[in-house]
Amino acid sequence: MASTPTAASSPCPGFSPALAPTLARVAATDDFSAGRFRNRLSALPATALLDIAALACEGSAAARKRAQELIALHNPTPVWAVSNILLSPDLLGKMMATLNLSDCAAAAVCKTWACTWREMVRA
Repeated sequence: MASTPTAASSPCPGFSPALAPTLARVAATDDFSAGRFRNRLSALPATALLDIAALACEGSAAARKRAQELIALHNPTPVWAVSNILLSPDLLGKMMATLNLSDCAAAAVCKTWACTWREMVRA
């Protein structure tokens, strides 16, 4: 017959085995996990957080999408780059020429890109 662990025999001093079921339920909730990870991640250096974020983006479309949203919010493309490069009539055709038909999402960027995409596909 197995003995029930006591607070004295527990590897964690002051731990009451009677609390184990309650702690297991709390640990299983998303709120606890999110809060726990947020607190633990806040102690990491920026380089470690970047490594974690990059790994998450590689493995998850949802993480990639959220990262793009946050990048656009906190570090948007400069206006000069949009007007002088991304919408430049001289450069747009050359940029589109590097794309394949499978890159059709480029047409959804803006009206100018959609028109250029249509012209490229028709050619």
